[in-house]
Amino acid sequence: MMSVIVSGGEQGIKKTHLMYKTNLNSKMLQKYLNILERGGLITEISLGKQKLVKLTPLGIFAYSSLKALSNILSLTGGVISSSEQTSKYLDELAKTNLPISSGKSVLGKSGIMYYPDAIVDVKGESYLVKFIMGKKGFESSIEFLNFVLMVVDSEKKGLVITDNPDIEKIVPKKLAEDLKVVSVISPEKIAEKVKAILQL
Repeated sequence: MMSVIVSGGEQGIKKTHLMYKTNLNSKMLQKYLNILERGGLITEISLGKQKLVKLTPLGIFAYSSLKALSNILSLTGGVISSSEQTSKYLDELAKTNLPISSGKSVLGKSGIMYYPDAIVDVKGESYLVKFIMGKKGFESSIEFLNFVLMVVDSEKKGLVITDNPDIEKIVPKKLAEDLKVVSVISPEKIAEKVKAILQL
C-alpha cells in the first residue's frame, strides 16, 4: 500500500484512486489507513472536496528502509534472522520481577496475528516487548517500525529494549505515552533501566 501512496507524488494520492489500485473496499482501506496514521506513517489532507493521502517524513523513511531491505533479500535469497539471544534478554528482564509471558501471540484489529518477544504486566496493564539489540541503521529501524504497527493495531502498550539510541528519535509523538523505549549499553542493564522508565 505504501508504494501505491508514493506513486501519487508529493501532493499525495486520492483516496478513491488508492481504493482502486489496492483493490480494497472503502471499509478495509480505511482500517489500514487508520493503522498507518496512528503509527505516524501517513497523513490525510483535504484539497477542495477531495481527500488525499500522503506519507509523512517518518513514512517516507519507513518506505525507503523497506525497499532497501527488499533489495538485500533479493540478492541474498534469504531472510534476516532474528536474534538468537532473546532468551538471554528475557532472563535479564525477569530480574524486574514483573510477570512475563513469552511465545504468546496477539491478534490485531486488522485480523493480523503478531508475535512480540514477550508480554509483561505492569500495574495491571499489558506491555508488548521488543528487543532490538546488536543492530544498527535501517535494519533496527525496520524492526522498530514493524513493532509500532503491532502496538497500534493491537491497541496495546509497547516496550522497546534496544542498544541503539537513535530509536528514541523516531518514536511517533502520538505514541509517546504508550510506547516506551529503553536504551541500554549492555543486556546486564535491562532490568535496571526498565524499572527506571516504568517507575517501578
